[in-house]
Amino acid sequence: AYLGWMDHLSGAPEDGEALVQRGLAVDDDNPLALAILAVIRLDGLDDPAGAREALDRLSANPNLPEELRVSVEEMRARTETGS
Repeated sequence: AYLGWMDHLSGAPEDGEALVQRGLAVDDDNPLALAILAVIRLDGLDDPAGAREALDRLSANPNLPEELRVSVEEMRARTETGS
């Protein structure tokens, strides 16, 4: 997930998304990878629907800490407003 994040930050969000997806193929509920995927899709690829999909998967985790759940909801609001 971190390598995907680094690709995103260096201006290659498509490559970053691909790397995160590879990681999720091994551990499909990894909270860090899902969070990074949502950010890459929303901010790097301008794909709010794709970001919502990752956020839905992330928020389905019953062990997600409350502070992260708040961040997920804030990001989900961004997917609906486009900001």
